[in-house]
Formats: sequence, structure tokens, C-alpha cells
Amino acid sequence: MLLLSLGAEVNSLTNENDTALHFAARNGNISLARKLIAAGGYVHGENDMGETPITLSTSDEMRSELERADLQRAVADTEAKRAAEAAANPSAEPAPAPARRRIAKA
Repeated sequence: MLLLSLGAEVNSLTNENDTALHFAARNGNISLARKLIAAGGYVHGENDMGETPITLSTSDEMRSELERADLQRAVADTEAKRAAEAAANPSAEPAPAPARRRIAKA
């Protein structure tokens, strides 16, 4: 986390195209994975072997954490897109929001 605090890119790649999130997932370090996700770590980045942090997960808890983060990011992206569309066309009626479901923590 020191490197991130000094301005390092959270999705920086090794020679094998691994990110820090790949290493956290592979080693089962959920605490680090949460911090990297909060900093913008990408859960779908593939390394040279075609592995993502999700596929490298060493436990159900890690896999659930990564999948939850992915879902939360998708919801946030959708909400941001709707807000941008509404701002660009303020006279249009807003589209109804989809039903929201609480995501349970594992």
C-alpha cells in the first residue's frame, strides 16, 4: 500500500501481466485484496496465462469478495451512466431504476 500512497498505479503489470490483485488472490490475502479493490484494482485483468484474480482465488471467501466487488462496480458504473445521460438530456423522463437487492457479505 506504500507504493499506492506514493502514486503507483494499482493495476501496474509485471512481465507476466500480473497485477497486485493477482498476487493477493493467489496468496489468499483478502485484506490486501479489499484495499486494492478500493483503490481501483481490476478483477478481470488477465495475465499471460489467461488467469484473472477471480480464477486465481484460493478460497470461496476470496472468490466471493472479488465477485462482490465486481458486481458493486458494475452497479456504480450503471448509476453513473444514468446520471450522465440525465444531465445531458434534462427534459427527458428518467428511466425507472432497477430493483435493488442487498448484497450479503460472506
